Amino acid sequence: MQPLIIINKEGKTELFGKPKSEKQSMRLVIDEVKKMINGDKVWGYAISHANNIEGARWYAEQMEKLTGLKPEFIHGASPVLGTHTGPGVIGLAMMFE
Repeated sequence: MQPLIIINKEGKTELFGKPKSEKQSMRLVIDEVKKMINGDKVWGYAISHANNIEGARWYAEQMEKLTGLKPEFIHGASPVLGTHTGPGVIGLAMMFE
């Protein structure tokens, strides 16, 4: 089980999925991103990861297809994120116009 967490508009974390594989997890995140964009213009996005550069690059490719933009950065996750979630975590942050 790899639970997926989103931060809502009020700044609170919510569980939005419990996929059974990393591939399923990644598809669910991109599906959620599509819903979030819903015709709005993405100003930029960034990707953080904990020892998962391959997954981070996959997200960058998917996001570039959706937005036409390259990521502002792909960077190693902060120790706080890595400590609370463990190796392999990927965080995707977006800003809208």
